[in-house]
Amino acid sequence: MLCKSCGNEISDTTAFCPFCGSAVEAQPQQNNYQQPNGYQQPNGYQQPNGYQQPNGYQQPNGYQQPYGYQQPYGYQQPNGYQQPYGYQQPNPADIPSTGFNILSFLIPIVGLILFLVWKDQTPNKAKACGKWALTGFIIGLVFNIIATIISTVAYMYI
Repeated sequence: MLCKSCGNEISDTTAFCPFCGSAVEAQPQQNNYQQPNGYQQPNGYQQPNGYQQPNGYQQPNGYQQPYGYQQPYGYQQPNGYQQPYGYQQPNPADIPSTGFNILSFLIPIVGLILFLVWKDQTPNKAKACGKWALTGFIIGLVFNIIATIISTVAYMYI
């Protein structure tokens, strides 16, 4: 870098010019670092508070925000930005519920009813209830078959 007072070449790390003795202002260093191709942030990674993307930064093709991610307050999409084809904003009410899943497992008919009621409004929640209801029905059926066999064998030997 050049000294602003005398014009001589000086080191970037010096605080005073060795030729004229004037104070040198620290110049901000430019960060030209770019993430390597194919790099993905680890699961659960969150940007530090106050972090801003550098000018001209673009998300890689195929990048999707993590489920439940919300843009910071006041954020606006750049001009001309379009969501990818078929992208739908996630519905916070469509998160499967542990309580309804347990209820569907223990009482499969309730799980079937919940599936039929919710399949259009909240498909993820309905699908989870349907899976647990089917699982509960199959396990109940297997236990009934085993109980029938055991009771039949026990009745024969009494």
